[in-house]
Amino acid sequence: MWFPRQSVYRTQHPFLSTLRHDYELHLIHLGQERANIDTAMFASVAHFKIQNASDFSAFSPNDFDIAYFPDIGMNIESIFLANLRIAPIQITNYGHPVSTFGSEVDYWIGGQITEVEDRHREHYSERLVLIPGSGQLPVPPDYVLQHVSAPPSPVLVNCSWTGQKINYETLSLLRRAADRAETPVVFRFFPGGSVLSNGYLPLKADIEEILGADRCVVFRDLDYKNYMQAMESGHFGVDSFPFGGCNALIDQYYLRKPIACLTGDRFYNRASIWLAEKAGMEECLCATPAAWVDKIVQLIDDAAYRHRLVKRLRVVDLEERILATDDAAGFKKAIDHILANHDALKAERGRAPIRIG
Repeated sequence: MWFPRQSVYRTQHPFLSTLRHDYELHLIHLGQERANIDTAMFASVAHFKIQNASDFSAFSPNDFDIAYFPDIGMNIESIFLANLRIAPIQITNYGHPVSTFGSEVDYWIGGQITEVEDRHREHYSERLVLIPGSGQLPVPPDYVLQHVSAPPSPVLVNCSWTGQKINYETLSLLRRAADRAETPVVFRFFPGGSVLSNGYLPLKADIEEILGADRCVVFRDLDYKNYMQAMESGHFGVDSFPFGGCNALIDQYYLRKPIACLTGDRFYNRASIWLAEKAGMEECLCATPAAWVDKIVQLIDDAAYRHRLVKRLRVVDLEERILATDDAAGFKKAIDHILANHDALKAERGRAPIRIG
């Protein structure tokens, strides 16, 4: 996943960049080989594919101190390697924000803002290491605003949800909002690569069956420029649930779009809290499905309210508030601390989260 515009790369690159001067970094490129992998910070690059699972030359023999997984779960190779012990210390982060629950991974680097700390045993089998901020950092969107105007009617709602995040319960809540709203509305879905091959037609049919064909548009996989142009023409966004967004929210705030978010108790539905607070959009955070439906209806029907939120986003310094990378230093401090204290940490009887200053 280590290529520009991929979500894992976008949120992890600022972290790994902090290591490049004090650590020697080696990339094990997993899965299908790609021509656009970013190899700039690595001393060497090896390739491992599951079809060659008997060939361990990409990582054995080695003298690694740490194996760091930017994600575990985005492809089968990452899951396979996470269940091996290829280094004495193994660490992961939110690239795929779900615990491995029982692999050979020792530590999970998370965010002090986005974790519910007293539920760490329920949420993670890894030892939680909490760094300042959200535990993720953005790479600024590579897009120049076109300043296009959305049509007065219908209201166009951006649903930048990959296909895996679309589910019956959340679509039913959107249907409830559309039924209550007095203004015509069209929910526009951007499912990305999940609609390649034979995915598009059944996904489109299912969404239309729940929402009504006149209330939704399901885009095929778009290149980045066309995706951002299409989203810029919308009125506002709604986040997916229970598996919410992070980069998709950054994209929409960058486009100055308010986003109605349903929040939960895990990182993957709490990144919205961190981003909304930075953008000054806390009033669009909803703790219950009923409140979320109410907020969506308000954003559909109350054009003056929606315009006030857009106007507020236009004066927010996004470079300072959302796109800043000040918290990147905490990641390096976490790696340094783990490397220096791993033996002592293993000997501790409890698994209390480790907080990095």
